Amino acid sequence: MVDLSKLPCQKQLIQLRMCLTLDRQRVLEYTHTLDIPPDTDKTVEEVLDMLQNHIKSLRNEALHHRELLSCKQREGEIFSDFYV
Repeated sequence: MVDLSKLPCQKQLIQLRMCLTLDRQRVLEYTHTLDIPPDTDKTVEEVLDMLQNHIKSLRNEALHHRELLSCKQREGEIFSDFYV
């Protein structure tokens, strides 16, 4: 779709939902997850941010551990900044 950003917010959200898989649509709508109804007054950016935060929260502890152990101090970075 061309010029999606020029459409009204509700039509943008409809287009967003059409691009999502059925599982992701359910995540948006069900109360125990995000509870974002189809007629929400949120912007597309807000909905995408909420969806992204939800997906990030589902990450495995092993992935968090691996990510932590793969951190490397950059050249010129103060150790206290790296440690934090």
